[in-house]
Amino acid sequence: MEAALHSHRTGLKKATNERQNAWRDRFKQHCVERMKSARQEKIDQRRQEKASTCLIGSLLLMLISQWIPYVISREWEDFKRAHEEAIKFEGIEEIDLGDIEESIAEEWEGTLSQMTFYRITNSIVLRKEYEYEEYLRQEYAELEDSVHLYESSVMADK
Repeated sequence: MEAALHSHRTGLKKATNERQNAWRDRFKQHCVERMKSARQEKIDQRRQEKASTCLIGSLLLMLISQWIPYVISREWEDFKRAHEEAIKFEGIEEIDLGDIEESIAEEWEGTLSQMTFYRITNSIVLRKEYEYEEYLRQEYAELEDSVHLYESSVMADK
């Protein structure tokens, strides 16, 4: 009788273990899918941030290109006032500032834009890479914890 009772309990215990294993597998699959989607979101976010970094650099260059003509025209007016007599004596009425603007713009774009844009871009990229590496470390630790928890619960049931 005891053997019959034991075999009856074994069937229930086996069915319960199978259900627990099925739920564990579902939970594990859910965790894996969630981590994959979180990783993909992070990758997409990095791609958007890289695009916005390029946009910031373009806006910076545009502001500089608008700022140069303004500064040159103001400086020309100040220069004309300071050297008014000499300019009249030479017979110069107006100077084409376009060539001067182009020359200065080329110099500025060549030096300032390279240095500033490189520094800004580099610092943003380095910061984002550090954040991404930190995210991957956390993701790996969470995955290890989940696997350890799963394995320990499986071992406890056996």
